[in-house]
Amino acid sequence: MRKLLLAAGLALTVATGAVMAQDDLSAVDPSGQTVVYWHQFNSGAQLETMTALVEAFNASNEWGITVEALPQGDYNALRELMNAGIVSGELPNLVAGYANDGASYFLDGGAADLAPYINDATYGLDMSDYNANLLTFNTITAEPFNGAVLAFPHQQSAQVFVANNTLLEELGYSEVPRSIEDFTAAACASAASTTADGTQRYGYPLTTDASQLESWVAANGGAIFDGTAYNFTS
Repeated sequence: MRKLLLAAGLALTVATGAVMAQDDLSAVDPSGQTVVYWHQFNSGAQLETMTALVEAFNASNEWGITVEALPQGDYNALRELMNAGIVSGELPNLVAGYANDGASYFLDGGAADLAPYINDATYGLDMSDYNANLLTFNTITAEPFNGAVLAFPHQQSAQVFVANNTLLEELGYSEVPRSIEDFTAAACASAASTTADGTQRYGYPLTTDASQLESWVAANGGAIFDGTAYNFTS
């Protein structure tokens, strides 16, 4: 099996560093290197799990690489630290963040294209069992990105739908919609209807939480950020 420089599941966005100057990654000797990873897991089971993953990697990788995983607050705090680091030149090797964060860092010279690392013949990943939509979601084809892979998901939020069967029956549906097209039609039909007393109904309430929006769009093969603006049409 091909291997990435770090164990799959650790990486999200790669920050700039000396390794970016290497044209031939297969010729790089990673022995004894230290990788600094800023993340958002600050307490509880998530921090325990990330700590255990890092400790297992540090104890078992054949190159003697050491990962220093440092909790740095929430995503907003990480974004502030990264923006300050881009100015000062003090950046981690890996940082957690959303795809739009990765795009911003890339434009400011603070993030690298992950594609060469993923595809490298020596250190790359076997992607045969991977959900291709998640990788496509983090790839921006527009200039100046030109197909750069800006992030590698280390977790995915599970979104759960709850259907109002009574409302669906009123709208003429005998079962819960099972396709995006039927779901869209049902949501629009609901939004166009009112209750018996004339109260306006809603269709599907979009939240402003980035993880929910990204999970929904990525699961259906779309992209939110096209490199210059947010685009929900896909």
